[in-house]
Amino acid sequence: MAKFPNLPWGQWLNSAEISLHTLLHFLKDPARPEQANHSERVQRAIKLMEEAHWLLAAEGEAFVQQKGIPRGFRRLPALEEAQQQGSIAGIVQLGLVVIALGVSLWVYTLVHGDPFMQLEGWGLQVEGSLFLFLLGGGLTWMGLIVLHEGLHGLCLWLFTGKWPRFVRVPQAIGPVFDEVLTRGRYLGVLATPFVVLTVAGALAVAVLPPDLAIFAALGLFLNIVYSSGDLYAIGQLLRAGPSARGTAWGIYAPPRDDRA
Repeated sequence: MAKFPNLPWGQWLNSAEISLHTLLHFLKDPARPEQANHSERVQRAIKLMEEAHWLLAAEGEAFVQQKGIPRGFRRLPALEEAQQQGSIAGIVQLGLVVIALGVSLWVYTLVHGDPFMQLEGWGLQVEGSLFLFLLGGGLTWMGLIVLHEGLHGLCLWLFTGKWPRFVRVPQAIGPVFDEVLTRGRYLGVLATPFVVLTVAGALAVAVLPPDLAIFAALGLFLNIVYSSGDLYAIGQLLRAGPSARGTAWGIYAPPRDDRA
């Protein structure tokens, strides 16, 4: 049996509700001709899932109120949910990748010249250097993840007095916590890795020799891309108003008409 990570109860409720919502949307999609006429058994199953979805939503509402989130606040969609709903989040993320690549190449070129010449040297001029480059790239990626998530954890420890739990869930790894944070503190948690590692990466490109600076440029690129979810959440917080709250399972904000 798979070992489930020790996630906050709010995150379990939220994940289950999203899963049921997605399944119900698929089963009831009028755009799918084969879904037009369900058998009686399928109709009963859909009704049971609708009831379960309602119960999960009610339990989730009660839970967040116990955590001190005001009644009526709604959880804003995460980046993955926004992409599934057909928003422009996917286009924005692609644009961020292009920007990250451009910034990394520009910083390296400004200090060391053409990076493609350096890459050619790694692959052709020194025997075995392509393997070393790939090894260095892999270590850069793993080190970046440790530093990025560690900075998130450090901020959470400073704000809550507790070191968070680090768990791995599908397509993600990171810290989870049970507390509810104010908008300002959650902005700090989200922004710190992006700001610190972007500045550190740019400085490393400037001071390291070309052979090592290429890995610093790679780390700079990866950090900007890896921060896409954080940057999306920062944008949500800035639009949500000062009363918004941040949790490990989402951002809660008042209805749009009530936001400052």
